[in-house]
Amino acid sequence: KCDTTLTFTSPRKRLTITKLGLSFSILIIFLTSYFSYDKKFGGSYLPLQLFNKNELDNPDTRVPIEILKDNYLYALESENLASNWTEKYCSEPMLAGTNYDMVKWAASKFEEYNFDVEIDDYYVYLSFPNNHSLSLFEEHKKKNTTTMELIYNAPLKEDILDEEGGDADNLVPTFLGYAASGLVESEYIFANYGTMSDFQKLVDSKIDIKGKVFIIRYGKIFRGLKVKFAQDFGAKGVILYSDPLDDLDVTNENGYKSYPLGPARQSSSVQRGSVQFLSIFPGDPTTPGYGSKKPNIPRSDPYYTTPRIPVLPISYKEITPILQKLNGHGSNLFEIDNSKNKGIKDFSYQIGPNPSLKLELFNDQAFNITPIWNIYAKIKGEIEDEVITVSYTHLRAHETRRHL
Repeated sequence: KCDTTLTFTSPRKRLTITKLGLSFSILIIFLTSYFSYDKKFGGSYLPLQLFNKNELDNPDTRVPIEILKDNYLYALESENLASNWTEKYCSEPMLAGTNYDMVKWAASKFEEYNFDVEIDDYYVYLSFPNNHSLSLFEEHKKKNTTTMELIYNAPLKEDILDEEGGDADNLVPTFLGYAASGLVESEYIFANYGTMSDFQKLVDSKIDIKGKVFIIRYGKIFRGLKVKFAQDFGAKGVILYSDPLDDLDVTNENGYKSYPLGPARQSSSVQRGSVQFLSIFPGDPTTPGYGSKKPNIPRSDPYYTTPRIPVLPISYKEITPILQKLNGHGSNLFEIDNSKNKGIKDFSYQIGPNPSLKLELFNDQAFNITPIWNIYAKIKGEIEDEVITVSYTHLRAHETRRHL
Protein backbone atom coordinates (compact mmCIF):
# COMPACT_ATOMS: atom_id res chain seq x y z
CA LYS A 1 0.00 0.00 0.00
CA CYS A 2 0.98 3.60 -0.34
CA ASP A 3 0.77 5.00 3.14
CA THR A 4 0.59 8.75 3.70
CA THR A 5 -0.03 11.07 6.61
CA LEU A 6 -0.57 14.80 6.18
CA THR A 7 -0.81 17.58 8.76
CA PHE A 8 -1.29 21.33 8.30
CA THR A 9 -0.68 24.06 10.84
CA SER A 10 -2.06 27.60 10.60
CA PRO A 11 -1.98 28.89 7.00
CA ARG A 12 -0.94 32.49 7.71
CA LYS A 13 2.80 32.01 8.03
CA ARG A 14 5.93 33.45 6.47
CA LEU A 15 7.58 30.24 5.31
CA THR A 16 6.19 26.91 4.26
CA ILE A 17 8.19 23.70 4.45
CA THR A 18 6.90 20.43 3.08
CA LYS A 19 8.56 17.12 3.76
CA LEU A 20 8.70 14.17 1.34
CA GLY A 21 6.36 12.55 -1.03
CA LEU A 22 2.82 13.46 -1.87
CA SER A 23 2.86 16.69 0.11
CA PHE A 24 3.75 18.80 -2.85
CA SER A 25 0.68 17.90 -4.88
CA ILE A 26 -1.59 18.62 -1.94
CA LEU A 27 0.41 21.64 -0.86
CA ILE A 28 0.20 23.25 -4.29
CA ILE A 29 -3.57 22.92 -4.17
CA PHE A 30 -3.54 24.39 -0.67
CA LEU A 31 -1.46 27.38 -1.67
CA THR A 32 -3.54 28.00 -4.79
CA SER A 33 -6.76 27.96 -2.80
CA TYR A 34 -5.32 30.14 -0.06
CA PHE A 35 -3.75 32.75 -2.27
CA SER A 36 -6.55 33.17 -4.78
CA TYR A 37 -10.25 33.52 -5.39
CA ASP A 38 -11.86 31.14 -7.85
CA LYS A 39 -14.21 32.25 -10.62
CA LYS A 40 -16.88 30.10 -9.08
CA PHE A 41 -17.12 32.65 -6.27
CA GLY A 42 -17.31 35.69 -8.54
CA GLY A 43 -14.77 38.01 -10.08
CA SER A 44 -11.31 37.23 -11.33
CA TYR A 45 -8.43 35.63 -9.48
CA LEU A 46 -7.20 37.86 -6.64
CA PRO A 47 -3.88 36.62 -5.21
CA LEU A 48 -3.58 37.31 -1.52
CA GLN A 49 -0.06 38.61 -2.00
CA LEU A 50 -1.67 41.70 -3.63
CA PHE A 51 -2.85 42.68 -0.18
CA ASN A 52 -0.47 44.14 2.38
CA LYS A 53 -0.45 43.00 6.00
CA ASN A 54 -2.70 45.85 7.18
CA GLU A 55 -5.32 44.94 4.62
CA LEU A 56 -5.17 41.28 5.65
CA ASP A 57 -5.62 42.23 9.29
CA ASN A 58 -8.54 44.55 8.45
CA PRO A 59 -11.82 42.64 8.72
CA ASP A 60 -13.30 44.79 5.98
CA THR A 61 -10.67 43.83 3.39
CA ARG A 62 -9.57 40.38 4.60
CA VAL A 63 -10.72 37.41 2.51
CA PRO A 64 -13.51 35.68 4.49
CA ILE A 65 -12.56 32.26 5.82
CA GLU A 66 -15.77 30.80 4.35
CA ILE A 67 -14.61 31.75 0.85
CA LEU A 68 -11.19 30.23 1.49
CA LYS A 69 -12.79 27.00 2.70
CA ASP A 70 -15.18 26.83 -0.23
CA ASN A 71 -12.42 27.64 -2.69
CA TYR A 72 -10.18 24.96 -1.23
CA LEU A 73 -12.91 22.31 -1.37
CA TYR A 74 -13.87 23.32 -4.90
CA ALA A 75 -10.26 22.97 -6.00
CA LEU A 76 -10.16 19.45 -4.57
CA GLU A 77 -13.37 18.51 -6.38
CA SER A 78 -12.53 20.07 -9.74
CA GLU A 79 -8.78 19.73 -10.26
CA ASN A 80 -7.52 17.40 -7.56
CA LEU A 81 -4.33 15.84 -8.87
CA ALA A 82 -3.36 14.07 -5.64
CA SER A 83 -4.47 10.67 -6.93
CA ASN A 84 -2.27 11.13 -10.01
CA TRP A 85 0.80 11.68 -7.85
CA THR A 86 -0.15 8.80 -5.57
CA GLU A 87 -0.37 6.49 -8.56
CA LYS A 88 3.08 7.64 -9.68
CA TYR A 89 4.56 6.92 -6.27
CA CYS A 90 2.88 3.52 -6.19
CA SER A 91 4.11 2.55 -9.64
CA GLU A 92 6.99 0.69 -7.98
CA PRO A 93 7.74 -0.60 -4.47
CA MET A 94 9.28 1.85 -2.03
CA LEU A 95 10.22 0.39 1.31
CA ALA A 96 12.04 2.78 3.60
CA GLY A 97 15.69 2.85 2.66
CA THR A 98 15.09 1.77 -0.93
CA ASN A 99 14.39 3.40 -4.30
CA TYR A 100 16.56 6.51 -4.13
CA ASP A 101 15.61 7.21 -7.74
CA MET A 102 12.09 8.05 -6.57
CA VAL A 103 13.51 10.38 -3.94
CA LYS A 104 15.42 12.26 -6.64
CA TRP A 105 12.30 12.35 -8.83
CA ALA A 106 10.22 13.85 -5.99
CA ALA A 107 12.90 16.45 -5.32
CA SER A 108 12.97 17.39 -9.01
CA LYS A 109 9.20 17.94 -8.99
CA PHE A 110 9.52 20.33 -6.07
CA GLU A 111 12.21 22.20 -7.99
CA GLU A 112 9.90 22.46 -11.00
CA TYR A 113 7.49 24.35 -8.75
CA ASN A 114 10.27 26.72 -7.65
CA PHE A 115 10.72 25.34 -4.17
CA ASP A 116 14.15 25.43 -2.51
CA VAL A 117 14.92 21.73 -2.11
CA GLU A 118 17.20 19.81 0.25
CA ILE A 119 17.64 16.03 0.63
CA ASP A 120 18.55 15.16 4.22
CA ASP A 121 19.84 11.63 4.88
CA TYR A 122 19.93 9.52 8.04
CA TYR A 123 21.42 6.08 8.72
CA VAL A 124 18.94 4.01 10.67
CA TYR A 125 18.34 0.49 11.89
CA LEU A 126 15.63 -1.13 9.74
CA SER A 127 14.35 -4.60 8.95
CA PHE A 128 13.50 -6.01 5.53
CA PRO A 129 11.54 -9.20 4.70
CA ASN A 130 13.35 -12.30 3.44
CA ASN A 131 10.95 -15.19 3.95
CA HIS A 132 8.02 -16.34 6.05
CA SER A 133 5.49 -19.14 6.44
CA LEU A 134 2.51 -20.14 8.58
CA SER A 135 1.39 -23.76 8.73
CA LEU A 136 -1.32 -25.53 10.72
CA PHE A 137 -0.72 -29.13 11.86
CA GLU A 138 -3.13 -31.62 13.37
CA GLU A 139 -1.95 -34.30 15.78
CA HIS A 140 -2.91 -37.95 15.23
CA LYS A 141 -2.22 -40.66 17.79
CA LYS A 142 -2.20 -44.34 16.92
CA LYS A 143 -1.15 -46.72 19.67
CA ASN A 144 2.29 -45.47 20.68
CA THR A 145 2.84 -43.33 17.60
CA THR A 146 2.08 -39.62 17.22
CA THR A 147 2.10 -37.97 13.80
CA MET A 148 1.50 -34.40 12.72
CA GLU A 149 -0.51 -33.82 9.54
CA LEU A 150 -0.27 -30.55 7.63
CA ILE A 151 -3.87 -29.40 7.15
CA TYR A 152 -3.41 -25.76 6.10
CA ASN A 153 -0.61 -23.62 4.73
CA ALA A 154 -1.41 -19.89 4.66
CA PRO A 155 -0.24 -18.22 1.42
CA LEU A 156 0.58 -14.95 3.26
CA LYS A 157 -0.06 -12.99 0.10
CA GLU A 158 -2.48 -10.30 -0.97
CA ASP A 159 -4.51 -10.89 -4.12
CA ILE A 160 -3.38 -9.22 -7.33
CA LEU A 161 -6.45 -7.28 -8.50
CA ASP A 162 -7.06 -6.85 -12.21
CA GLU A 163 -9.00 -3.63 -11.60
CA GLU A 164 -5.92 -1.81 -10.31
CA GLY A 165 -3.29 -3.30 -12.59
CA GLY A 166 -1.21 -4.87 -9.83
CA ASP A 167 2.12 -6.50 -10.59
CA ALA A 168 2.90 -9.76 -8.77
CA ASP A 169 6.61 -9.43 -9.62
CA ASN A 170 6.86 -6.19 -7.64
CA LEU A 171 4.93 -7.35 -4.58
CA VAL A 172 6.72 -6.79 -1.27
CA PRO A 173 6.10 -9.71 1.12
CA THR A 174 3.68 -9.08 3.96
CA PHE A 175 5.75 -8.34 7.06
CA LEU A 176 5.97 -6.17 10.16
CA GLY A 177 8.97 -3.95 10.73
CA TYR A 178 11.28 -5.00 13.59
CA ALA A 179 9.49 -8.34 14.15
CA ALA A 180 12.13 -10.83 15.27
CA SER A 181 13.33 -13.62 13.03
CA GLY A 182 12.59 -17.10 14.27
CA LEU A 183 10.74 -20.41 13.93
CA VAL A 184 8.23 -21.39 16.62
CA GLU A 185 5.69 -24.18 16.93
CA SER A 186 2.98 -24.39 19.58
CA GLU A 187 -0.71 -24.39 20.38
CA TYR A 188 -2.45 -21.09 19.73
CA ILE A 189 -5.11 -18.96 21.39
CA PHE A 190 -7.32 -16.04 20.39
CA ALA A 191 -6.38 -12.98 22.49
CA ASN A 192 -8.90 -10.45 21.17
CA TYR A 193 -7.31 -6.96 20.76
CA GLY A 194 -4.26 -7.84 22.83
CA THR A 195 -4.82 -5.00 25.29
CA MET A 196 -3.58 -5.20 28.85
CA SER A 197 -7.15 -5.83 30.04
CA ASP A 198 -7.56 -8.63 27.49
CA PHE A 199 -4.44 -10.37 28.77
CA GLN A 200 -5.52 -9.82 32.34
CA LYS A 201 -8.81 -11.56 31.56
CA LEU A 202 -6.88 -14.53 30.16
CA VAL A 203 -4.72 -14.69 33.28
CA ASP A 204 -7.68 -14.31 35.65
CA SER A 205 -9.46 -17.16 33.87
CA LYS A 206 -6.60 -19.48 34.92
CA ILE A 207 -5.74 -20.36 31.33
CA ASP A 208 -2.15 -21.39 30.69
CA ILE A 209 -1.16 -18.91 27.98
CA LYS A 210 2.61 -19.07 28.26
CA GLY A 211 4.44 -20.59 25.33
CA LYS A 212 1.48 -20.19 22.96
CA VAL A 213 1.13 -18.34 19.67
CA PHE A 214 -1.30 -15.47 20.23
CA ILE A 215 -3.72 -14.50 17.45
CA ILE A 216 -4.70 -10.86 17.94
CA ARG A 217 -6.97 -8.58 15.94
CA TYR A 218 -6.00 -5.04 15.04
CA GLY A 219 -7.74 -2.17 16.82
CA LYS A 220 -7.96 -0.32 20.16
CA ILE A 221 -4.21 0.13 20.64
CA PHE A 222 -1.05 0.42 18.53
CA ARG A 223 0.18 -2.85 17.03
CA GLY A 224 3.57 -2.54 18.75
CA LEU A 225 1.88 -2.47 22.15
CA LYS A 226 -0.04 -5.64 21.30
CA VAL A 227 3.23 -7.41 20.58
CA LYS A 228 4.94 -6.00 23.69
CA PHE A 229 2.11 -7.16 25.94
CA ALA A 230 2.05 -10.58 24.26
CA GLN A 231 5.80 -10.94 24.75
CA ASP A 232 5.51 -9.85 28.39
CA PHE A 233 2.80 -12.47 28.98
CA GLY A 234 4.94 -15.26 27.57
CA ALA A 235 3.91 -15.59 23.93
CA LYS A 236 6.14 -17.61 21.61
CA GLY A 237 4.90 -15.64 18.61
CA VAL A 238 2.11 -13.36 17.47
CA ILE A 239 -0.21 -13.18 14.46
CA LEU A 240 -2.02 -9.90 13.78
CA TYR A 241 -5.09 -9.68 11.54
CA SER A 242 -7.87 -7.24 10.60
CA ASP A 243 -11.32 -8.42 11.72
CA PRO A 244 -14.48 -7.49 9.76
CA LEU A 245 -16.17 -6.90 13.13
CA ASP A 246 -14.23 -3.64 13.26
CA ASP A 247 -15.37 -2.43 9.82
CA LEU A 248 -18.57 -0.75 11.13
CA ASP A 249 -20.80 -2.95 8.95
CA VAL A 250 -19.09 -1.71 5.75
CA THR A 251 -18.85 -5.28 4.48
CA ASN A 252 -19.79 -7.37 1.47
CA GLU A 253 -22.58 -8.94 3.49
CA ASN A 254 -24.20 -5.51 3.83
CA GLY A 255 -24.06 -4.85 0.11
CA TYR A 256 -20.80 -2.91 -0.10
CA LYS A 257 -18.30 -3.82 -2.79
CA SER A 258 -14.69 -4.47 -1.84
CA TYR A 259 -11.77 -2.25 -2.76
CA PRO A 260 -11.10 -1.06 -5.45
CA LEU A 261 -14.76 -1.13 -6.57
CA GLY A 262 -16.15 0.03 -3.24
CA PRO A 263 -15.35 0.93 0.38
CA ALA A 264 -15.44 -2.56 1.91
CA ARG A 265 -12.23 -4.22 3.01
CA GLN A 266 -10.62 -6.49 0.45
CA SER A 267 -10.58 -9.92 2.08
CA SER A 268 -6.90 -10.54 1.32
CA SER A 269 -5.69 -7.11 2.45
CA VAL A 270 -2.99 -7.04 5.10
CA GLN A 271 -2.01 -4.22 7.45
CA ARG A 272 1.74 -3.76 7.47
CA GLY A 273 3.76 -1.44 9.67
CA SER A 274 6.20 -1.30 12.53
CA VAL A 275 5.84 -3.27 15.77
CA GLN A 276 8.38 -1.15 17.62
CA PHE A 277 7.48 -0.40 21.23
CA LEU A 278 6.74 3.28 20.62
CA SER A 279 5.45 3.77 24.16
CA ILE A 280 9.06 3.45 25.36
CA PHE A 281 10.50 5.74 22.70
CA PRO A 282 10.08 6.22 18.93
CA GLY A 283 12.72 6.58 16.24
CA ASP A 284 15.80 4.49 15.53
CA PRO A 285 15.89 1.77 18.24
CA THR A 286 19.70 1.90 18.30
CA THR A 287 20.07 5.67 18.88
CA PRO A 288 17.83 6.68 21.80
CA GLY A 289 17.83 10.43 22.30
CA TYR A 290 20.07 11.40 19.40
CA GLY A 291 19.89 11.43 15.61
CA SER A 292 21.22 8.69 13.35
CA LYS A 293 23.11 11.11 11.13
CA LYS A 294 26.15 8.93 10.44
CA PRO A 295 26.52 5.20 9.75
CA ASN A 296 29.26 4.62 12.35
CA ILE A 297 27.88 6.39 15.42
CA PRO A 298 27.56 4.54 18.78
CA ARG A 299 24.47 2.34 18.87
CA SER A 300 22.47 0.64 21.63
CA ASP A 301 20.80 -2.76 21.90
CA PRO A 302 17.66 -2.54 19.70
CA TYR A 303 15.69 -5.06 21.77
CA TYR A 304 14.83 -2.45 24.38
CA THR A 305 12.13 -1.21 21.98
CA THR A 306 11.75 -4.09 19.48
CA PRO A 307 10.32 -7.61 19.85
CA ARG A 308 12.33 -10.71 20.62
CA ILE A 309 9.59 -12.95 19.21
CA PRO A 310 8.48 -13.51 15.59
CA VAL A 311 5.33 -11.72 14.43
CA LEU A 312 3.36 -12.04 11.19
CA PRO A 313 0.49 -9.99 9.74
CA ILE A 314 -2.28 -11.83 7.91
CA SER A 315 -5.56 -11.14 6.13
CA TYR A 316 -8.90 -12.16 7.56
CA LYS A 317 -9.38 -14.50 4.60
CA GLU A 318 -6.25 -16.45 5.49
CA ILE A 319 -6.76 -16.46 9.28
CA THR A 320 -10.33 -17.77 8.96
CA PRO A 321 -9.56 -21.54 8.67
CA ILE A 322 -7.12 -21.24 11.58
CA LEU A 323 -9.57 -19.50 13.91
CA GLN A 324 -12.47 -21.79 12.93
CA LYS A 325 -10.51 -24.70 14.40
CA LEU A 326 -10.91 -23.12 17.85
CA ASN A 327 -14.69 -23.63 17.78
CA GLY A 328 -15.69 -25.81 20.71
CA HIS A 329 -12.44 -25.17 22.60
CA GLY A 330 -12.23 -22.75 25.51
CA SER A 331 -14.76 -20.10 26.43
CA ASN A 332 -16.04 -17.00 24.67
CA LEU A 333 -14.10 -15.07 27.27
CA PHE A 334 -14.43 -11.73 25.48
CA GLU A 335 -18.22 -12.11 24.99
CA ILE A 336 -18.12 -11.47 21.24
CA ASP A 337 -21.42 -12.02 19.44
CA ASN A 338 -20.87 -13.41 15.94
CA SER A 339 -24.32 -14.97 15.56
CA LYS A 340 -24.92 -12.93 12.38
CA ASN A 341 -21.46 -13.71 10.97
CA LYS A 342 -20.42 -10.06 10.93
CA GLY A 343 -16.91 -11.07 11.90
CA ILE A 344 -14.85 -14.09 10.89
CA LYS A 345 -17.28 -16.39 9.13
CA ASP A 346 -18.42 -19.37 11.22
CA PHE A 347 -16.02 -18.55 14.06
CA SER A 348 -17.39 -18.69 17.61
CA TYR A 349 -14.64 -16.41 19.01
CA GLN A 350 -13.74 -19.01 21.61
CA ILE A 351 -10.23 -18.52 22.90
CA GLY A 352 -8.94 -22.09 22.62
CA PRO A 353 -6.54 -23.74 22.59
CA ASN A 354 -7.39 -26.79 20.52
CA PRO A 355 -5.02 -29.39 22.01
CA SER A 356 -4.83 -31.40 18.79
CA LEU A 357 -3.53 -28.49 16.70
CA LYS A 358 -0.25 -26.63 16.48
CA LEU A 359 0.83 -23.61 14.48
CA GLU A 360 4.28 -23.37 12.95
CA LEU A 361 5.23 -19.72 12.50
CA PHE A 362 8.39 -18.75 10.62
CA ASN A 363 9.69 -15.23 10.10
CA ASP A 364 13.00 -14.28 8.54
CA GLN A 365 14.07 -10.64 8.24
CA ALA A 366 17.32 -8.87 7.50
CA PHE A 367 18.29 -6.15 9.99
CA ASN A 368 20.59 -3.48 8.60
CA ILE A 369 21.83 0.06 9.12
CA THR A 370 20.58 1.73 5.96
CA PRO A 371 20.17 5.29 4.65
CA ILE A 372 16.75 6.92 4.50
CA TRP A 373 15.94 10.35 3.14
CA ASN A 374 13.83 13.37 4.00
CA ILE A 375 13.01 15.90 1.30
CA TYR A 376 12.64 19.46 2.51
CA ALA A 377 10.99 21.89 0.09
CA LYS A 378 10.77 25.54 1.11
CA ILE A 379 8.77 28.38 -0.37
CA LYS A 380 8.81 31.93 0.93
CA GLY A 381 5.50 33.55 1.77
CA GLU A 382 4.46 37.17 1.63
CA ILE A 383 3.54 37.88 5.24
CA GLU A 384 6.44 39.14 7.34
CA ASP A 385 7.27 38.37 10.95
CA GLU A 386 5.41 35.09 11.07
CA VAL A 387 6.56 31.58 11.96
CA ILE A 388 6.91 28.49 9.81
CA THR A 389 4.06 26.43 8.42
CA VAL A 390 4.88 22.74 8.05
CA SER A 391 3.10 20.34 5.70
CA TYR A 392 4.35 16.82 6.30
CA THR A 393 3.78 13.37 4.88
CA HIS A 394 5.52 10.01 5.01
CA LEU A 395 5.28 7.60 2.13
CA ARG A 396 5.87 3.94 1.55
CA ALA A 397 4.59 1.64 -1.19
CA HIS A 398 4.49 -2.10 -0.53
CA GLU A 399 3.16 -3.09 -3.92
CA THR A 400 2.57 -1.40 -7.22
CA ARG A 401 -0.60 0.48 -8.16
CA ARG A 402 -2.43 -0.18 -4.89
CA HIS A 403 -2.83 3.21 -3.33
CA LEU A 404 -5.00 5.50 -1.22
